[in-house]
Amino acid sequence: MKPKVLIVDDDQAWLRLIQIEMEEYADSFSVLTAKEGNDALDILKNDHISFVVTDLRMPGMDGYDLLSQILKGYPDIPVYIITAFDKPKTRDVVFKSGAAGYLTKPFSAEELAEAIKHSLRKRAEGGSLHNVSLETFLQLIEMEQKTCTLHISDKKRKKGGALF
Repeated sequence: MKPKVLIVDDDQAWLRLIQIEMEEYADSFSVLTAKEGNDALDILKNDHISFVVTDLRMPGMDGYDLLSQILKGYPDIPVYIITAFDKPKTRDVVFKSGAAGYLTKPFSAEELAEAIKHSLRKRAEGGSLHNVSLETFLQLIEMEQKTCTLHISDKKRKKGGALF
């Protein structure tokens, strides 16, 4: 099944343009669009989305709120934040909020497509779990009699390691 990418932006003209430009990458992923956060959440409920790109400034539910909702309900979906209003602290706040990436408008369709493909490749190499204790996961591995490599990261303390 081809991955589906959801792009959320209140600028209808830009949204349509990026959707047309993304058709060049239709062999790698398909694109769905939403003009606001609530529409995006409805799509997430009804469809299997692999990647979300959302504008930061939107009326109603802004990009931070949407990111928060996605992290709560769909923690395995990477979210990229896009904005035309780049300020010095914005990038830090976006990443601390849990975003997988950040792009400043204007950017090319190629830049966005490469970010999406890179994230999808990374995801295909292995899954990620959030908010699962290491002890619980190791018990599951033992019960299934599987082997794996775990890359563990603590984003708050900026530490990590690997278990084989």
